[in-house]
Amino acid sequence: MKRIALAALLGTLGCGPSSYTAHSPEVAPSAIQGHGVVTSNGSVVTLRVMWGLRGDQLGLVRLEGSDRIVASAPGARPQELAIDGYSSIGLVRTPGTTVTVSLVRPAGTASVDVELPPAFVIAPPTGPLSRSLPIEITWEPSPDLVEATLRSPCFPPIYSPLVHDKGVASFAPDRFPKNAGNCTVELTVNRRRPVDRHGAINLACSAEQVRTITFETTP
Repeated sequence: MKRIALAALLGTLGCGPSSYTAHSPEVAPSAIQGHGVVTSNGSVVTLRVMWGLRGDQLGLVRLEGSDRIVASAPGARPQELAIDGYSSIGLVRTPGTTVTVSLVRPAGTASVDVELPPAFVIAPPTGPLSRSLPIEITWEPSPDLVEATLRSPCFPPIYSPLVHDKGVASFAPDRFPKNAGNCTVELTVNRRRPVDRHGAINLACSAEQVRTITFETTP
């Protein structure tokens, strides 16, 4: 089961099957690179990282021995991430947009900073919205990329493609089913940017801000 889960995660991160494994205590921090996703909901930042060798997608680094991965942020308590072989998962409670990921060893600590996109707030509708008219939801724009998804028990998910963040998601009437009645709708907006940082330790990830609101719609 672990091999299947590992292969699935590698596929998600764009890596092929591993040809060999390095043991982290034997690898210099500057040769280790993480690939993953760092996501904030405005109060909690979640980190999911797979560890490999810098410049070599076929080499994995197995975290073992006394090596630890710690996430920290200004004003927040550092949190040690759970380690499962080649991957680490965890969270740090912070409303901020800078998170430091560190490889902690008895000989010293190697760190890299992740800069998340700006935090934002979705402007909620003041009342039910009619699906016979274009539905537009707004927020403060940014220089990053954004995608939006509408979900409802009344119809299949409706996706907005990944575009430059102009601070608006618009859904035309023809994207909704004609026979649905009053429907509760959940809108999720994902603002993201690629991060590729090299230094004492290396990290390439998707840094994301995700927000969700719920509102009512009518035919």
